[in-house]
Amino acid sequence: MISYLVRRLVTSVIVVIGVSIFIFVLLHVIYPSPARDVLGLQAKPVAIAAWNKQNGYDDPVIVQYLRYMNNLLHGNLGYSYAENQTVLALFKERVARSVYLSGI
Repeated sequence: MISYLVRRLVTSVIVVIGVSIFIFVLLHVIYPSPARDVLGLQAKPVAIAAWNKQNGYDDPVIVQYLRYMNNLLHGNLGYSYAENQTVLALFKERVARSVYLSGI
């Protein structure tokens, strides 16, 4: 029974890592940098390049993925530029309502 649980756990970890790689690459191919959305449509290419460098979007994809996974493992879910606060703060703010609605 223990070996079955260990096999299932290992398989689950492999699937989660595989899905995270797939989603990360897919998002990177479709939407490589949110600089234009953050800076506005009139942003100059120099400003976009500076923003990409500052936020790590000019790093190789593998470095970006490893940074992404490291941040996830440490509870850093990123920053919402639309809401101007961290995603973790938004999650904490809205989780109670979501649990309540899910329970109903």
